[in-house]
Amino acid sequence: MLDASRPAVSGPVRVLAATLLTGVFRVLSMTCAAACVVAAVPGAARAQADSLAMQAYVGGTFGAVHGSASHSLGAGSAITREVENAMGGHVFGGARFGRHVGFEMARLQFGELGYEARTPGGPVDAARNIGMTTLNVAGFLPLGTRWELTARAGIALDASYTTGETCYQRSNSLGQLRSYPCRRTSYVLGAGVRYGLNDHWGLRVEYLFVQFRDSRDGPDYRPHFVGVGLDYRF
Repeated sequence: MLDASRPAVSGPVRVLAATLLTGVFRVLSMTCAAACVVAAVPGAARAQADSLAMQAYVGGTFGAVHGSASHSLGAGSAITREVENAMGGHVFGGARFGRHVGFEMARLQFGELGYEARTPGGPVDAARNIGMTTLNVAGFLPLGTRWELTARAGIALDASYTTGETCYQRSNSLGQLRSYPCRRTSYVLGAGVRYGLNDHWGLRVEYLFVQFRDSRDGPDYRPHFVGVGLDYRF
């Protein structure tokens, strides 16, 4: 028996209510989906911006140098003094583009390396403080949030001794010293590891191999440098 006090719900009303509920559900679903898309877009934009962002940095390391100079003095010559160990420093500044590649200018300055010798033509002094200004391509490989592997390869824009005037001196038969200019075919290769202390400062350990080419008639130097230092990223 039907309850006369309770009005019956007609079929059209039930259909309308179901349609409205379905519409509300769809609107809510679309709203949630749109909100998710909107929330995701800034993250993707930030990721793309990070991959293209430029970050300037400067730094330096100080450490030990080991290496010798090539000997091609000829018959009747004798090495009187040879220096294979010294201290050295490396300062650099550049810009990193994205996460993996950068370009930098650097200055290497090493203590005295080389040798002195007696030759039939007179004494040879090839023991000098070596310096190079290089243009490098730098590589970075992040390992988590703080650790990073680094690498660099560069060519020397100049290669000179501390005086900046001559790479090599040889005396002639009259005892006069003749100076030879430096060749600009020197290069540097290196690798290292960086630990980020915070968003700006980092601790670096690096190894560099340097091919320091002297004058046409002088020796070539191949020092190895291991240094520890800091860098700062702006």
